[in-house]
Amino acid sequence: MDHRGTRTRKVSLGKRHTIAVPVPTEAHTKSVDLWKQSPPPVPREVEPTPDRAPYDGDTALKLYLREISQFPLLTPQEEITLAAKIKRGDKKARDLMINANLRLVVKIAHDYDGLGLPLLDLINEGNIGLMKAVGRFDPAKGGKLSTYGSWWIKQSIKRALANQSKTIRLPVHLVDKISKLRRTALKLQEIFGREATDEELAEELNTTTFRV
Repeated sequence: MDHRGTRTRKVSLGKRHTIAVPVPTEAHTKSVDLWKQSPPPVPREVEPTPDRAPYDGDTALKLYLREISQFPLLTPQEEITLAAKIKRGDKKARDLMINANLRLVVKIAHDYDGLGLPLLDLINEGNIGLMKAVGRFDPAKGGKLSTYGSWWIKQSIKRALANQSKTIRLPVHLVDKISKLRRTALKLQEIFGREATDEELAEELNTTTFRV
């Protein structure tokens, strides 16, 4: 159970990785007003079978993605309805909101892969940011949870990279700049069919080759 009172479970992803996600409640196994059809319950335990080797990182990530894909995405109106219930202390509504946005965390975590922490650790840190965002989200101020939550997810990941990296401890603002540089380099590589030069990167980022 987390500090907000939500029941969580550790999804085992091999010997070294676990990811904390909210435990599906009755809202996931019975029909609810918001969803026409509830997803199947997620297995409680995910362990390697005795005749197989422990999961590697790629297999673990696929396993996790398969689990979270069972949670339907929410419409803007559903977000508004759930947010109102969350303000009243409805823990089931909070679980639903979190689970529906776990894929957003994975998408954002990929942008910071290779900067000092394993991808699965980045996802775990991003999930912490998502939980904070859900507790603070106010649709009355405009915008969707995905937009509001992205900031919290990124901040949680960047803070973890700055504090927990086993290599060079980078300031948070540098982590963000490096991530932007990597995304730009990949984009230009797709356009040119080759690696971009420092000059091309500098022009795209509106900076100097020295800073690149």
